Amino acid sequence: MLEVLYTLIHGCERENQAELNVDITGMEKIHAFTQLKEYANPSQQDRFVMRFDMNQTQVLFEIDGKVIDKCNLHRLLNVSENCILKVMEEDEEELFLKICIKYGEKISRYPELLEGFANKLKDAVNEDDDVKDELYKLMRSGEDRKMECVEWNGTLTEEEKK
Repeated sequence: MLEVLYTLIHGCERENQAELNVDITGMEKIHAFTQLKEYANPSQQDRFVMRFDMNQTQVLFEIDGKVIDKCNLHRLLNVSENCILKVMEEDEEELFLKICIKYGEKISRYPELLEGFANKLKDAVNEDDDVKDELYKLMRSGEDRKMECVEWNGTLTEEEKK
């Protein structure tokens, strides 16, 4: 998951870099699908599903079990098809989609973030407290992200330092 997130935020190494930019349309689709589900009648929401295919190469958008659209993950991340991404666990998939939703939300609300550098967009998403909380929860479950840091005073003995 961290590798996929890193790729989303920083890109892939030069030889695996795709020719095009990050798939902005794909990010917007993910955000739009979430909004569609949000506005749907609560009793009908289970009809709308966004998930990965078996190989985690496509994000699928389904209504009533029928695929209505899809996004290629390599295209979404702007990496070539030969860039191998590790398989994500279920909670990692969920976090990845949440981050894509945040990207789509930022793109929809603040298109000016795309005018200069993609770094502005990355910064806007990376600074989002919901994203930070979700990532912290995944990496350090059971800990409070906002808890004060404990300062280390260097009380190890010489033997312990070895």
